[in-house]
Amino acid sequence: MPPFWATWWAYTLYGFMLISIIFFISRYFVLRTLLKREDELHQYKINFFTNVSHEIRTHLSLISPPIEQLVSDEHLNKKQKDKILGVAGNARRLLTLVNELLDFRKTEDKHLTLSENVQDLLPILEDCLQMFAGTAERKQITTVFESEHQKSAFLLCDAFQLKKAIINLLANAYKFTQNGGLVELKISQTEGNVTIRIEDNGRGISHSHLDKLFENYYQVADHGFQNTGYGIGLALSRAIVELHQGTITVTSRLETMNEPGHTCFTISLPKRQKETYDWQEVYYADNTFPDHETEQVHYEQLLPLTLADESQKPTILLAEDNLELATLLDDILNPYYHVIISRNGKQAWEQAKRHIPDLIISDVTMPEMSGFDFCDLIKSNVATNHIPFILLTAKTQTEDVIAGLSHGADVYLTKPFTPQALLLQVNNLIVAIQNIHVHVSQLLNKNSAPIDIFNQLIQTKLGAESQKFMNQLIENIAVSIENPEFGVNELAKLMNMSTPILYKKVKSVTGSSVNDFIKGLRLKKAAELLETKLYTVYQVSYMVGFLDSRYFSKEFKKFFGKLPSEWPELD
Repeated sequence: MPPFWATWWAYTLYGFMLISIIFFISRYFVLRTLLKREDELHQYKINFFTNVSHEIRTHLSLISPPIEQLVSDEHLNKKQKDKILGVAGNARRLLTLVNELLDFRKTEDKHLTLSENVQDLLPILEDCLQMFAGTAERKQITTVFESEHQKSAFLLCDAFQLKKAIINLLANAYKFTQNGGLVELKISQTEGNVTIRIEDNGRGISHSHLDKLFENYYQVADHGFQNTGYGIGLALSRAIVELHQGTITVTSRLETMNEPGHTCFTISLPKRQKETYDWQEVYYADNTFPDHETEQVHYEQLLPLTLADESQKPTILLAEDNLELATLLDDILNPYYHVIISRNGKQAWEQAKRHIPDLIISDVTMPEMSGFDFCDLIKSNVATNHIPFILLTAKTQTEDVIAGLSHGADVYLTKPFTPQALLLQVNNLIVAIQNIHVHVSQLLNKNSAPIDIFNQLIQTKLGAESQKFMNQLIENIAVSIENPEFGVNELAKLMNMSTPILYKKVKSVTGSSVNDFIKGLRLKKAAELLETKLYTVYQVSYMVGFLDSRYFSKEFKKFFGKLPSEWPELD
């Protein structure tokens, strides 16, 4: 008889165990592959979702600026303006929805972060209620704000994000409250907590829905009333509250024939021990959150820039692949600037090298070359690195802004934008350049002190790359200042640039032509040498590159208003 481990039933057991091990190992790898594919598919969906949201923002940028321009038109009558304001309100609501979608994506990816400061919640809540004043008036809803006679309610929080959560809850309260109803916003606090309650006497919510109310994409269709929401508002509100280490709960009672319904959302936020509640540390919430209403908004008139002659307009290079948006931007900028339009980054790069514009505005996502790559080329080339660069994009996430600025962009402007914001940004950058031009021209001016003019120019308040260019430019002129044959062509060779590019670069950085810049430095240096009283006029003229002393005296008097022989005694 064989031993028990060599019997047929033992071998059967061995086979069963082997098959089981192979099955479970195979099942593990199959499930892991399926989960990986599911994660990848979810990520693809999220990316698609985000890209569509950015695309919607891009098209909103085509809608909002013309509307704001029309609202500012004094020739419109009240009926026309009311219609346009209605369109503007709907555009703002659409933008609010897109922003909410993007924030919701951040909560899904755990990328939503808070920027916290000590805030007084009372003005924040009052601002939130004010946004629904038009709805309350239209539906004749009574609004009550109770703060238990408190003068303040300080809390460490992100006012902008917390405002979104409150507005979402208020929006639901006003939406599901019938005409003539009641909406209450109450705030109370203890030593360790602040509690916010939003109550209404609307339809109420069935108890079967309460435990699912804060789930992603969950919608309630109750009492024959179809919810037209998208199932993300309450989920986003919960995520924001939980980021503040708080809790959000809901209680509700359905309406009956005898009594109205009742719904109460309660937000409890802890007073975390980071702050000392001092008036010096309080940062009140701003009013930049998009309005939910269509009531009239008083738009300010566009920036009153001075309309320039065509020959005097600064040049702006616009890189935008969307033809409609490019046309819109051209309409906004054209009265004040000369605009060159390129349809992609590669074409824009060629245009930038050819024209050396005063400023560049570029989209981020473009064919052939992205806005980031285009910005890298601009900032790494000596002929163009002085040009201010504005990135215009629908990507508003913090990492996108950081990426844009890390590529050297001066301004990161998000879509949709207002014409005034765009013009202000452009105007500020152009004025900063003009201020540098004024400073350089003052140093070369006849009334400024001639002492050590080269060091004065080197110390001008330029950007790092422009400062480096100016240092090299002045050093090359100083070394060759005694050479009467030294001019633009020789300077261009020393700078390793073509003569046309050098002309445009020097004009952009200093506001002067190359010839005037060289001559100004020669004459300033001559005045400096004359003040030492160590050299004759004839010697000084040779020392600064003038072969003809008569011509030198003529140019010196034209520049300073005095002859070289008069300079030391009369200065």
